[in-house]
Amino acid sequence: MTDNLSKSLKSTEHELSWAHRGLKGNSADDVKELCDAIEQYDQLIALRLEGNTINEEAATAIGKALEKHHEIQRLIWNDLFTTRLKTEVPPSLIKLTQGLITNGAHIVEINLSDNAFGPIGVKGFETFLCSSACFTLEELRLNNCGMGSEGGKLLAEALITCHKNSQGKFALKQFIAGRNRLENEGAQALAKAFEIIGTLEVIRMPQNGMRPPGIEALTNAFIKNENLRLIDLNDNSITLAASKLALSIEKLPKLEILNLESSRIRTKGAIAIARAIVSHKNLQ
Repeated sequence: MTDNLSKSLKSTEHELSWAHRGLKGNSADDVKELCDAIEQYDQLIALRLEGNTINEEAATAIGKALEKHHEIQRLIWNDLFTTRLKTEVPPSLIKLTQGLITNGAHIVEINLSDNAFGPIGVKGFETFLCSSACFTLEELRLNNCGMGSEGGKLLAEALITCHKNSQGKFALKQFIAGRNRLENEGAQALAKAFEIIGTLEVIRMPQNGMRPPGIEALTNAFIKNENLRLIDLNDNSITLAASKLALSIEKLPKLEILNLESSRIRTKGAIAIARAIVSHKNLQ
């Protein structure tokens, strides 16, 4: 059994992949094979669970198995709650991460993309995000989760709390949250968090229904993150905020990629941004 697991599941060194198995985890028994694999795995750095679906009971069993792995760093759990009610997701996420709060784990990556958990889904991982396990977090991927502006606010509060609890050591590098309907209020709340964090290198927030007030708040945050290499605001309504965006671009010497496709920057805005990027040597 152990030999078969090691041959079929180890996709990369120190990564256990149970991806796209179509697992329907409705009980602890349903995920026993996965839990055994987790427990038997030596030096588990990354766990991939995408393309499956689990409920709270299954999540409890998986979380219990994870307690033994203080060395784990990457939680790749996108597309993990297909067919589940939104109300099922928060308790499941709590059970998955509970043991990692106390076992001394230092998480580097969290990927919960493509889980349509809505605003209440953030409540499932906000305590985890505020804990010492996430003081080392570098990559947060929450693409296509339907968080809405309320979820964006909850997430922003959790990020700020993490930074405060870590005494400024929290140094997030990548934030990805496209297709979440964050709108202006969510963008403004997250912009405040970004200003406080100040270490971001990648910000992807396409298709969020953001308009000038939200974009302007983000431009102020961009300036506070001088190591920004990539900004993606695709498919938002920049319009009147284009001039402020141009000013922020001028102050980001490391910027390599700027995606403003379908963002209604208009002629005047396009001219301002074009002038801002002329002197950028790193833009691709």
